[in-house]
Amino acid sequence: MILRHVVPALATVALISSTAFAADKDVVTISGWSDNLFNVSDNDFVTDTAGTPQNEADTSVGFATNASLKVAWTVGSRVKAKVNVWFINEPGVVNGYAGNAANYGSFADNAFTLRESYIAYDLGDGLSWTLGKYENHLGLIAVEPTGLYRVNPSTIGYVATFYGQDVVGTAVAYQGKNSPISGSLHVTNGFFAIGDQYNNGSTAGFFGNDHKENWDLGLGLDLIYAFGKDQHSNVNFEIAYDPHGGSNSGFGTRSGTVFQPGLNATLKEIKDLTLAGEVIWRETTTAKDEVAGGIVKLPGTHRQDFGWTLLANYAVGKGSGMNIGSVPASVTASVQQYTTNWRAGGGLEDDHTELAVALLTNPLDNANFGLNTEFAYGFENEPASFQGTHETWVWSVEAIAIIA
Repeated sequence: MILRHVVPALATVALISSTAFAADKDVVTISGWSDNLFNVSDNDFVTDTAGTPQNEADTSVGFATNASLKVAWTVGSRVKAKVNVWFINEPGVVNGYAGNAANYGSFADNAFTLRESYIAYDLGDGLSWTLGKYENHLGLIAVEPTGLYRVNPSTIGYVATFYGQDVVGTAVAYQGKNSPISGSLHVTNGFFAIGDQYNNGSTAGFFGNDHKENWDLGLGLDLIYAFGKDQHSNVNFEIAYDPHGGSNSGFGTRSGTVFQPGLNATLKEIKDLTLAGEVIWRETTTAKDEVAGGIVKLPGTHRQDFGWTLLANYAVGKGSGMNIGSVPASVTASVQQYTTNWRAGGGLEDDHTELAVALLTNPLDNANFGLNTEFAYGFENEPASFQGTHETWVWSVEAIAIIA
């Protein structure tokens, strides 16, 4: 379940459920956004090379801009289709975050990326079926910038990659008209390997994990229980299982299987106050190599990762407590923490913590424009990756305009 719009949506279920088929026949809608930021950041590394501590500071000032254009249409009374193209003005960026550009090959300088392209079919009685590419069901805070409680995306989701990649596959969803319970079942190329968000046949070598077989499809489950005032509060349990979807393999190595359960909740029971939180656990099994016709386990590649988020948003004035909509302003405080290589223990795990405060405003009293600012401070202790300690802070000013 992802906090995506003015009223928190139910992730993929909201996109492909029977409620999405309310438009008249052959109606085409165009939407999107232009997201523009001014950023000031400072990174302070303290490394230890041959027993000698070294401080390395890096301060930067600059601007960033990205955009999205979405087209949705109905085909008859039971079929809906959608295309969502992101125009990303950063090299080596996939799904909204930067990684090692060398691993993206020809995708390193994307001018645009296809986030969604799917067809959804209304099966009736609250059931729907989807086929194509779509944003997966994992996580709490969307990378989509519209209607968020904060300016920058989740570090747990898009730096630590707990939220995985966009997916190509199929899903069956249920959302009854009067039922507090909804959910979806997903079968995809995979959730965590970069190449799996592209078409089948692009999942070998640098574009994904080697040694994928025909039966190595990812499985996902999303279960949601809505309650409280107008069912705006909810608890969400989610699972992703991805054979050979781990990042613990080297070139020519069969990566480990990823099993990731997560639990998140959003509470809107107190007027003008929204509380949200999540916990995610990821188990990646031992990577394996093929030697002389046999399979050899690689030592030290079985890993466990853990992350959590707490978030509180308070609306100043009337409304829902979001930055885009009927309130003049709202304030968000959040904390995120994640540990990678948890299994190592003995001080060899890498710990990451972020604290952030955001002021979200609607100065024109127009639901299609937001002017926001955020200050975030992060601290990392990375003995396992030999990076030492790392402190960073980022101040961001955002102007976002929405095509609705």
